[in-house]
Amino acid sequence: MKIVIKSFTAWIAIIGVVILEYKALSLGINGVLLSGAIAVIASIAAYQVKGKIESSKSKNNE
Repeated sequence: MKIVIKSFTAWIAIIGVVILEYKALSLGINGVLLSGAIAVIASIAAYQVKGKIESSKSKNNE
């Protein structure tokens, strides 16, 4: 499953997740689980933001 990331917001979320993962490694398993949950939330939020931006653009063009 390939996801092409065109959204700047999504890139910010990914960078944040990478930083969280790096910190989580020093915390141990609990930190990894926590950052995994945060990563899922961040990716969903970024995807929703991207969808709202695209839908507002298409409404303006009509």
